[in-house]
Amino acid sequence: MEERIIEKEEQLSFRFGVRGVSMDDIAHELGVSKKTIYQYYPDKNTLIDMLITGMLNNHTTYLNENLGSAKNAIEEVLIEMNATYQILTRINQVFFFELQKYFPLIWEKIEHYKCVNSKKRITDNLERGIQEGLYRANPDMDTLAAIRIQQVESIFQKDMFHDQKLHPYKILLTQTSLYLFGISTPRGYAVTEEQLEVYHQTLLK
Repeated sequence: MEERIIEKEEQLSFRFGVRGVSMDDIAHELGVSKKTIYQYYPDKNTLIDMLITGMLNNHTTYLNENLGSAKNAIEEVLIEMNATYQILTRINQVFFFELQKYFPLIWEKIEHYKCVNSKKRITDNLERGIQEGLYRANPDMDTLAAIRIQQVESIFQKDMFHDQKLHPYKILLTQTSLYLFGISTPRGYAVTEEQLEVYHQTLLK
């Protein structure tokens, strides 16, 4: 039952936002009493906290499993870009907006994840790219990590897609292209162009 409650909270909150889902809604969807929900989760904060913890753990597991298959540093960046897009396709942007506004302590978990886990993955990727001769040597890693995190973060802004002509995958792909071309050596530039072509074909499908 505990897992079913989390799954239902995830399903509803990702669709309608955190504030748009009550414990009554979850109980009704599961066909149980609200008292049953409270036996496992004493309040909404605890439920959302568990949801975010699981979400971040799953994201880390996915990246750990898939980044290991990347042939080079550039492919690593593109794999992580696709992981971000998978989040975008599953979650209404209102979810993140409301989480930040109404659940600030839980939001801090996401901020910590970005500052520690995401930054480490970016700097590790930069080091790999330099060793492979794909990225320029001696970059300001802290600055580049901050720029990349800000790029990805912007895609989750509530009003990013107010203009319906802006496709989220196209925006993410353009951001990633600018980042990679900005740090690549001539050899890395060629590899980036080659690999981006595959992702552009995905966009056209």
